Amino acid sequence: MDAGYPKVQGNTMTFRATFGSGKAAFAWQEFVIDNGTIALNRKVEYHGVKVSQDTWAISCSITIS
Repeated sequence: MDAGYPKVQGNTMTFRATFGSGKAAFAWQEFVIDNGTIALNRKVEYHGVKVSQDTWAISCSITIS
């Protein structure tokens, strides 16, 4: 999780994580927001293949209504 996240504005919580060189170098086919025990949100969606020298960031917003 990036510094300063998650951010809360009203009933929306935004999460963001950045994966630099040498981290998470594989096919990105899903992402999960969890607290280490429970998955709060999961999305299955192909994002491509991150190679070792790339830096990728992913963000997700959850709105409770």
